[in-house]
Amino acid sequence: MRVNTRVELDHINNILRRRGLEARGRAQKILDSEVLRLSEPYTPFHVGSLKGSGIRGTILGSGKVIWNAPYARFLYYGKVMVGIESGSPWAKKGERKVKTNKNLTYNDAPKRGSFWFERMKTDHLKDLLNKLAQVVGGKVR
Repeated sequence: MRVNTRVELDHINNILRRRGLEARGRAQKILDSEVLRLSEPYTPFHVGSLKGSGIRGTILGSGKVIWNAPYARFLYYGKVMVGIESGSPWAKKGERKVKTNKNLTYNDAPKRGSFWFERMKTDHLKDLLNKLAQVVGGKVR
């Protein structure tokens, strides 16, 4: 007895697209959005400008979550800075702020504070992986 078999596989790009895994696809957009959402309780908050800068600075699907407030880096690393910003009209030529060894204090600490993305990841990596698995139709091992 003779059996002929023919297997046709869909092109890899079509498979990735169906799962939302193409570049700037559904999975990446949801991951970027979840990172912003889960980071919010860890992000320093005074009047909400830093939170808003994350929403405005992030292009969902790009794979880069960016808090683009002028002071975001300063708050992220959590050290007091002294001096005058070099772009300030009061700055002397070449003058810059310098980091001290003194830690910043944050409202609603210890949850809100420095290194908010890293701390969110420590607490919610499994949640992020489960959400992605749900979106693409996979399972977390």
